[in-house]
Amino acid sequence: MGDTFSNPMKKISIILFVVNLLLVIYLIGLPESYTNAEEFHEIRAYPTLYTPRTDMTVKDTQGKDVLLTSSSALTRVDEVDMSLESHHTGEPIPDCMVCVYSYEDAVVSVNLNMSSRELADETRFQRREDLEEITRRNVRAREDEEFDTYMLHARLWFLFPQEQSVYFFKFLGLALVIMLSFDFIIAWLFFRKKAYVKMNVLFAILILCKVALMIQRLAFPSFCL
Repeated sequence: MGDTFSNPMKKISIILFVVNLLLVIYLIGLPESYTNAEEFHEIRAYPTLYTPRTDMTVKDTQGKDVLLTSSSALTRVDEVDMSLESHHTGEPIPDCMVCVYSYEDAVVSVNLNMSSRELADETRFQRREDLEEITRRNVRAREDEEFDTYMLHARLWFLFPQEQSVYFFKFLGLALVIMLSFDFIIAWLFFRKKAYVKMNVLFAILILCKVALMIQRLAFPSFCL
């Protein structure tokens, strides 16, 4: 009768022991604090966008004709990040030119041989605050997505060791030390005495404590100031 009772208890002990070890590893690897979301939101000056009131043909910096339609978005180069480069020439954009601007992906398409005074002519061009708002929303959404991805990877750190390999191996090594110095010793003592019921109660309590801590740290993350 004793053997019949002890065998399933022993199996439960092993299962609880393994679960406890996995929780130890996860909690040690889980960041105590995260990079603040504002770090992903760069301070930038958004460009003022204009569209032609009618279709027109203008010259680019190479002297070639460029057709501008009412759906074209243009901006003065001095209002965009000067590190942006034309994907046609690979050269930095000159600050005296006007460029066609794709408000969806913020990619400069064409440099135009047009002065800012021409662009400010309200009889030919109109300012498009709606496109400017779309630009801001698209950039913000992209930054929010980057932050969400960062948080997901940080919380599932064991799936992305390549992103923070130093911390991964540090946490793993620390977890092994804790397991060897505490959990294995306790398990060995209880197994040697075959006190499986007591061991199950102890590890159940430890698991509940770890789960509560894990929920608290996931639900209420701490961010760096």
